[in-house]
Amino acid sequence: MYRCKNCDFAFTAPLPPAEEFEVFYEEDYTDSEDWRTRNRLSVNKYWAHLRPFFPDKPFRFLEVGGAFGHFSAKVKSDTEASVVMLECGKSAANHARDELGLEVIQSFYENYHPVE
Repeated sequence: MYRCKNCDFAFTAPLPPAEEFEVFYEEDYTDSEDWRTRNRLSVNKYWAHLRPFFPDKPFRFLEVGGAFGHFSAKVKSDTEASVVMLECGKSAANHARDELGLEVIQSFYENYHPVE
C-alpha cells in the first residue's frame, strides 16, 4: 500500500489478480446506510476541487469506482457530459442506476471494454 503525503491518496501496486480482488466486493460490500451517506456528503467537497478541470463544452466522463453514483450524478447535472460509471459493488451499482438514473456498468475496470 502506498500513500501520498500531500493529499493522503492511497493505492496498491501492483493490484492483486481480479479473482482475489472480487472477494472484497461481495454483494453486500457497500450495502450500508453509512456508505451511502458518506458518498453523498463527499460530493460537494470533491466537486469544488475538480470542477475547474472539466470543459465548458460536451465531453465524455467515465468514473471508475463511483460507489453510489453521487459524484457522477453531479457531473451529469452540472455539465454537458455524457456520463458512464463503473462500479463493481452490486448494491452501489444498483443504487446509482435505479435511484440516480445513471448509466452504470457493474464491472472491474480490467473487464471494461468501451463501445465506440
